[in-house]
Amino acid sequence: MERELLEAFEAAKRAADAATEGDPSKAEEDRCVDALKRLRKLPVTMKVLVSTQN
Repeated sequence: MERELLEAFEAAKRAADAATEGDPSKAEEDRCVDALKRLRKLPVTMKVLVSTQN
């Protein structure tokens, strides 16, 4: 679960960075929204969240 959470967060971060650079395309914005939706669907508990803090 920790790995999936970190991967989803990194995907959302990369998509957000790409969407805010220069003149963002609709596809970049869509990837950002999709990544955030994926992140939102993950069942994050305090234990999982703490375990990702290395």
